[in-house]
Amino acid sequence: MAGVVPVAGSEVGDATGALACGLTVSGADTAVTVAGVDSDERAQASASSEPKSAVTSRSLRTMDYRQWTFALHLSSPRTAFLKRPAAARVPATRAGFVPSAYRGLMAASLTFRAMNTDIDVLVEGVDVVPGFVAAAFEEEEARFSRFRPESLLSRLNAGEAVADERFAEVCALALRAHALTDGLYNPMVLPALREAGYDESFEQVRGGAPRGQAVPSPTAALEIGAGRVRLREGALDLGGLVKGLTVDLVADELEAAGLAALVNAGGDVRAVGAEAGREGWGVAIAPANDALVWEGDVRGGLATSTMLRRRWRTDDGSTAHHLIDPRSGLPARSGIVQASVWAASCWLAEVWAKAIVIGGASVAQRAAASGSASLTVDEAGEVSRCG
Repeated sequence: MAGVVPVAGSEVGDATGALACGLTVSGADTAVTVAGVDSDERAQASASSEPKSAVTSRSLRTMDYRQWTFALHLSSPRTAFLKRPAAARVPATRAGFVPSAYRGLMAASLTFRAMNTDIDVLVEGVDVVPGFVAAAFEEEEARFSRFRPESLLSRLNAGEAVADERFAEVCALALRAHALTDGLYNPMVLPALREAGYDESFEQVRGGAPRGQAVPSPTAALEIGAGRVRLREGALDLGGLVKGLTVDLVADELEAAGLAALVNAGGDVRAVGAEAGREGWGVAIAPANDALVWEGDVRGGLATSTMLRRRWRTDDGSTAHHLIDPRSGLPARSGIVQASVWAASCWLAEVWAKAIVIGGASVAQRAAASGSASLTVDEAGEVSRCG
């Protein structure tokens, strides 16, 4: 299948070996371990109410990445070089991805916090990761975050009509994703998600009372035309889709600059080019029990969605999670607890992964028919591959 990384490579048992200088990259909307420090232990910087400087997505397409080298030294939260011995293996401590050992080669890396997750970027062939990477994530978060009252998305949900071409493009893409997944991807689940308890940034989530409710169709709720968006009913949340799209945006720019790179946003991954001596970027997938279920080379998009993370206790003591089934308005219970999907783009992999966890094993077959292979883990821990 063109553009799809096949689910190839041997399945292995428990990951072993000491953590070398490197990364353990986790599943969708989860934490990342960098050089042995769990990001759940890091203090998250609060979002500023003042607008931050950022380049526009349009200017990214024409930018010479070398212009940003010096700015990166001044503004990036952390930049470093990774070097790992050939025999090193990074243990999987969370559900998600583990980049392979670097076989003694050097690669520039950048880790920072954006979109309420850890962003990790590895780039070969440069001394530092180009500075537009962090700027792109900041710009898109400023536009689409539901936790920033000044964002365009918050203003739309407050009743304003939003005139912004990029915003309208992403809303149109959300309608496409909704149709592609037969409605299992639905960006109008936000009221149900809030009632379930996820009404503020995740580290502050407490309580909630999930209840069954009707979730409107985005085709009826959104009015899109001439670069302008209006909301007829409900409330919109584009978080996961935007995260995948931003990974794609950054990866495309790095690829256009002739660079091989791996971009990860909390388990939403896009790989362009290849590590030296490999056919892609070495990645492994592990559920929460630390047992690797797949490893191999990746080129293109790979995303994992899981209900094993972003879980919390509700008011009645039951457990809720962030994946809402739009057919019921309740946290999904499909029998699938984690899904990883390979696709040409990260946003498409993210949409299908979420749809599979919400809709169950039959959705994996639909994804495969559309050209996206998947690997799923069910409630009993059984691993299945499709496509």
